[in-house]
Amino acid sequence: MTVERVLATMALCLILCLAIAITSDAVFAQSKDLASKQGMDVLNNDKVWKKPNKVQSAVGIGSCFVMIAVLRWL
Repeated sequence: MTVERVLATMALCLILCLAIAITSDAVFAQSKDLASKQGMDVLNNDKVWKKPNKVQSAVGIGSCFVMIAVLRWL
């Protein structure tokens, strides 16, 4: 890669990060139970996290192959 291409890639990444940071809002907990927890205690709630089904797992694994193909041939 040339220096110009690296600088252009870095500039685009910076612009994307700034756009996401500017357009995002502050997030607050919806329930007092979650608001009272701190750190990793929030993740210990079984109701919050479900296992992905087979279709979601297949899409996740397939996206890795697509990412490799894009990086290799584009």
